[in-house]
Formats: sequence, structure tokens, C-alpha cells
Amino acid sequence: SIFWINSADTYIDIKKNLMANDFKDTPFIWKNDSTTSVKTHWMSENGIIDVILSVKPTPMEISKAYSGITGSTTLPNLFSIGYHQCRWNYNNQEDLLEVHSNFDKHEIPYDTIWLDIEYTDEKKFFTWDKSLFPNPDKMMSILDETRRQLVVIVDPHVKSDYHISSLIINKQLGIQNINSKSIEKTYHGHCWPGDSIWIDSLNPKSQAFWNKQFINGSDLLGYSINGHLWNDMNEPSIFNGPETSAPKDLVHYNDWEHRSIHNLYGLSFHELTYNSLLNRNPSKRPFILTRSFFAGSQRTAAMWTGDNMSTWEHLKQTVPMILTMNAVGFPFAGADVGGFFGNPTSDLLVRWYQTGIWYPFFRAHAHIDSRRREPWIAGGEYTDYMRDAIKLRYKLLPLFYTQFWKSSITGEPVMKSLIWENPSDLNGYEIDNEFFMNGLLIRPVVEENAKSVDIYLLCDEETYYNFFNLNEKIESCQTVNVIVTLDTIPVYIKSGNIITTKDRYRRSAQLMKYDPYTLYVVIGSNGLATGKLYVDDGETFGYKDGDYLEVEFIANNSKRVIEGVVNHNNSSGFVKLLKDHNVTITKIIVVGSGENIPQKADIKQGNEEWESEIIYTPEDDYFVIRNPKVLITSDWGIMY
Repeated sequence: SIFWINSADTYIDIKKNLMANDFKDTPFIWKNDSTTSVKTHWMSENGIIDVILSVKPTPMEISKAYSGITGSTTLPNLFSIGYHQCRWNYNNQEDLLEVHSNFDKHEIPYDTIWLDIEYTDEKKFFTWDKSLFPNPDKMMSILDETRRQLVVIVDPHVKSDYHISSLIINKQLGIQNINSKSIEKTYHGHCWPGDSIWIDSLNPKSQAFWNKQFINGSDLLGYSINGHLWNDMNEPSIFNGPETSAPKDLVHYNDWEHRSIHNLYGLSFHELTYNSLLNRNPSKRPFILTRSFFAGSQRTAAMWTGDNMSTWEHLKQTVPMILTMNAVGFPFAGADVGGFFGNPTSDLLVRWYQTGIWYPFFRAHAHIDSRRREPWIAGGEYTDYMRDAIKLRYKLLPLFYTQFWKSSITGEPVMKSLIWENPSDLNGYEIDNEFFMNGLLIRPVVEENAKSVDIYLLCDEETYYNFFNLNEKIESCQTVNVIVTLDTIPVYIKSGNIITTKDRYRRSAQLMKYDPYTLYVVIGSNGLATGKLYVDDGETFGYKDGDYLEVEFIANNSKRVIEGVVNHNNSSGFVKLLKDHNVTITKIIVVGSGENIPQKADIKQGNEEWESEIIYTPEDDYFVIRNPKVLITSDWGIMY
């Protein structure tokens, strides 16, 4: 890997699979290039050449090395990997709460509703338009009854001529225009509010000022515990600036010209906000979405791919874009489900939800001029398919959260390209419409009017089982054509894996905390299967003090045994609550174990032993251990 450490505007040419003579007159220091060579050309406007080259045996090792340099993604709030509902803009408090209640009316889970810039008083950040949102505290309190969250937007541009901008100018905390003919040198430009100034988030004194805007009791978030932030337009976007951004000769703290730190500014701004939310509630994990980012942004924010369009081509491109973000160490990434600009057809919207449930950051968003498109608007089978997709996301939250935990430690992707799964299979290198999520292989349907899709199975000597029909299996090392209808989501469990799900419908992720688990145990080609489950309270930093549960699952088909081994349990705090609430595994589905299935399973946990019924029919390639009732908080074993 090449890590080019330069925060100025940078342009990169990448040429793949080309012989040296394809570069015409360009001289090279190497000779005898292979047809699989990759050449890159880097150009930065300013700064020095500072490069880290990493040579490792696998992409996974590259991910670990890079996270060792820039940090890994922060373990997110549990709510933040649920479903987010956004548009520019929900009209008023009544409208927002009606959307909130409609999710429950239509039995569609969601966790977070968002407000774009129109919630403010004349686009003045840190204010509310009280004619539209008369009681934000009450509004957030109603959301909190079902553990829902609110995200509001705060951008780095600040409207001129109100108390926040006056304070920034008086304290000299704005980005400076040293070429200004006026005595006061704060830069003025044009953005959504009209004439605006920009906070210099590289100035250390800006932090204390920003903190005051978010303290408990502040005008924006009051004393709420479910308010979070969206940092948009932080490239920075300046409508009358060159390339709609900042003039390169503007000056930041310590006399740094903007041309030197252009790509760093977005990171500095969302870190400013992160620190302010941490100051507001030190025990709570902040959630921030950023549009602009730099190496290291993964430590404090999620990102999305910006304003896309409601077209099939834009849907198709979201998968490689988010795979790329995962490959470069920023896994908490997503794209606007449904497309920001335009009005998607019902077919397109369904397919986008079926794809979007796999984005690590899963948010629907729409332009102010687009028609309303909440999942129930389309009606009929379209709403059913979108509901099913969103419920699948919630069913798989234990899988997502465990993978985020792994990523927070190792830097590995959450959404993995095929080469992360099996780098020795060269056929997988250029496939960017399939990916792995833990032990699941997913190939979203992103083509209009698709009747079938091709799916490549890696050469790993494993078997792939249809997640929705475990009797349907495909052997590895081939491309298969799979028939699809509008309700089809091609998902396959790779043998050798054990994955965890939660099957009960709840209105939000936090309401699922004490629900029971289901295990899918898929025996591998070597007769084994393994998996992990990570659990904590999903909202505080208690895990840093050891308040979390880590369980390893191991199956050995030759010994006919499945075990749950607790690798970490501090027996206090939230983990104690898991035990107090008797959080158990209520179903175990064993796939590919062969014949001679008994009628009962023998279970042991601690000093207790009991039996559980096995449900099996000879024509099935799986059996179900019904309600084994093992607690997840201590070791257990099951013989079958």
C-alpha cells in the first residue's frame, strides 16, 4: 500500500494492467512490467513528499498496519448502525413526529431521524425556528420514549451578523483573509445563509468556544441525551469560492495557508464537534456524520458519499465506493439510500433498500424538491419488501456490531471485498459488486429489470448456503447464475462460520438489548465452524473499562459438539444486567452436519445438565436445536 501524507489538493492517476509502452514517452525506472502491474502518479499542490510504503502478505495485514498509523474506527453507538431516516427537510415538529409514529404504525424499525438546515432560525446554526419547532426538548423526549435519536446539522459556515458570528470575529476564531482591505480580516464568503464566515477549527482556542455551544442546557440540544450532530459542507464548501471551496490564500491558525491544509480542514472540524459532544456527556459515545474527511477521520466520525442521484447507475456505484472506503480504513461509510436528487421509481427504491441494508452506515436521504418517499409511501408489495429489508438489517445487528468491534481493534473492513476473504483467488480481485459481511456473502441486485444475476464463489473449498433457504447450496470456485425477483436479496452463508442474529421485531436497536439470540452453525469442509459475538451497552465508554462480553463459538462435527466459550466477562455493570435479564440462545440452526441426527441434544452449562428437542426432516440439509436456553454470559456445551 501507499500512504501519501499530504493534506493539500492532490490528484492521483491510477493505471492498471498496462504494459510500459502504453505510457508512450513517459520514462520509467522499471522494466519488463507484467500485465497485472499497477502504476500510480501523485500530484499535490503544496507540501513535501512524505510517503509510507507498506509491504504485507495479505490485504488484512495492510489494514492492520494502516490502522496502527492513523487509528481504527471508533466502536460506534448501537443506534448508529440501525436505520436512519433523513430528508431536506422535515417541515416542522408535527411533521417529524408524524413520520416517527408512522414507522411504528407500519411496524418498520428505525433508530434515528434527521433535520437538515431548515430547522434553524434563518439558517443560523445553534438556533431553532420556534415557529416550526416550538419545543425541541419535548420533541426529543418523545423520540427517547422508544430510544430513538435526533441528528441535527451544524456546518462550519456561520451566518454573518448574529451573536455566534460576532463572537467568532471578536475572538479572532475565524479563517482569515489577510488580503482584505478592511481592518477586520475574518474571511467572508457566500453559503446557505448568504454572507458567512468560517470557524477556524485548527485554532486550539476554537475548542472552548465550540464546547459552549453544546453544553447541557444550551439552546441547540438543551439537556437531551439523544441529540447528535451532522457536519456537512466542511470541505469547506463556499459558493463564491474557487471550485466552490476556499481560496487557497486564506490563512488558518499559526499562519498556515489553506492550500496546505485543504483536505485536513474537514477532519479538524468534525473532531472539534466530537470533542464538544464528549465534553457535554463524557460517558456517552458521540455520533457525528461528516462529508469531508482525511486520514484519521475514522477515529471520530462516520461518512457518506455525498449528494447522489436517484438512478440505477448511482445505485450500482455505491457498492464499489463503500468497499473502497472500507479498504482504506474508513469502514463506517454509507450512501444516500434512494438517491439525494430526483424521484426513484418504486423498483429502484426497493433495490436501494435491499442494497443499503449492507452499508455500514444505513441512511435514507432526499432533496427538498423530491417527493416524499418514506418506506410506507410506495405501498403494497413495495412497502413490504422495504420493511423486510430493514428488518433483516436489525436481525443482523449482532453480526454488524461484532464486526465493528473487530474493526475497532484490527482496522479490518466491516464490508469486505472478496480479496480480503481470500487473497489467493485472483479471480476475485476485480469483482466489486459482491462482498462479505463476516460469514455472509452478499451480491445486491443493482441492475434495472434484473431477472437473474451472476455470483462468483471464491475458490476456498467451502459450500455456500442460501441464507433464506438453507437447503439451497452452491459449491465454491465457480460463477453461478441466480434467478431473482423483486423480493430477492442474494445472501449466502459460507460454511465454516457461526453467525448470531436476533429475530424479534423491536422498534429500535436499544430496545433489543436483552432479546435472545439465534445461532447459525454452518459446518465447514474441515468439519469445523467458528464465530464470535461481542456485546456491550452500545452507548457508553464502559467497554474501555472492561464492561463487555466476548463469546467464541466453536463447532466440531466429528465430535458432534457445539460450544460457547466466554473469553471476557467482568460480571458487573452491563454484563451483569445481561445475566440478570437471562439473555439466552433460543434457537441453534446447524447446517451441513450430515446424517444420523438424534432427536435430543444434551446440554451442559455450569453444574446443570438438560436436554433440548431437535427438529429435523430427512429432506433438509439442516436441523434445529429448539430452545436450548443457554445463557450467553457463561460457558456452555451441546452434544448432538
